[in-house]
Amino acid sequence: MMASNTGRFLCAVALMATTQAALSSCDDDGGANQGGGGTGDDGSFLCDAAHAEWQQCVDNMVQWCHGEGDDPHFHWGANCEDLGVDCVELSESEAVCVDSASSCTPPDANCQDNTAYNCLPDGHWAVEPCTSSCTLHDGEAQCEQQCSTTAPDDACAAMASTAEQSQVVENFDDVFSEDYHAELGVAVAVTLPDNAPSHIHLPVSSSGEFVVFLDTADVFDAFLDQGGNDMLAVGGGANSVCANELPDQYHADLIYSGSGDPVPYVIRFNAVPTQTVTFTIVQQCR
Repeated sequence: MMASNTGRFLCAVALMATTQAALSSCDDDGGANQGGGGTGDDGSFLCDAAHAEWQQCVDNMVQWCHGEGDDPHFHWGANCEDLGVDCVELSESEAVCVDSASSCTPPDANCQDNTAYNCLPDGHWAVEPCTSSCTLHDGEAQCEQQCSTTAPDDACAAMASTAEQSQVVENFDDVFSEDYHAELGVAVAVTLPDNAPSHIHLPVSSSGEFVVFLDTADVFDAFLDQGGNDMLAVGGGANSVCANELPDQYHADLIYSGSGDPVPYVIRFNAVPTQTVTFTIVQQCR
């Protein structure tokens, strides 16, 4: 998706939206996400399949188009304002956080304080703090991915294995106990209470897009943060690989704000008649 004239660093730029702690939920933050397509806040382009993964600068933040599927929408990416640098549009489809006061010699790249620095052709550093680890690959500083490039396939594979048994709890304040824990990348089975909302938590070790795939439709309600704030998941509809086994899925951008240990987020289930539900959660690369 990146133009070749911007230098070898741009492979790393593609990861910025997934690793930056400024990620927001898949919602309408500042008008960023508009189902069925829509222009960005400054009207730069329509978010649709033709503009999938395109980026732009809005309010000194990177905004990118999730154009795949039936519900194209915008996501917030890196918050350059919080980094004290500038959001720069390198082309009509690329945007990146740039330290305009810096100077470097292309194609220099390095990792410092777990931050990826890649020198742009104009002699300024592109800056990407890593929530995982920063490493050098073929002269590029990159944040290592902690995500899946084949999320639908991985979800189907997880569901083909024996499910781990866990529990849900009705009281939100109790959900952070290890008794109510769902690990990523495995099938998890829970029994929902009769006609009462219920909760389970999941660990988040890096910011990104998380997808819950479920074997039962209409039982998922929301992703919540530790304060109970709705992360405004979008989705619905079957897994594209194993639709019969996974007829429902939802995704949201979850922010890692920790300093080593995983940050818990919560899945809330709807109030439905008591039943056993099996699901799996995958962090999806963009």
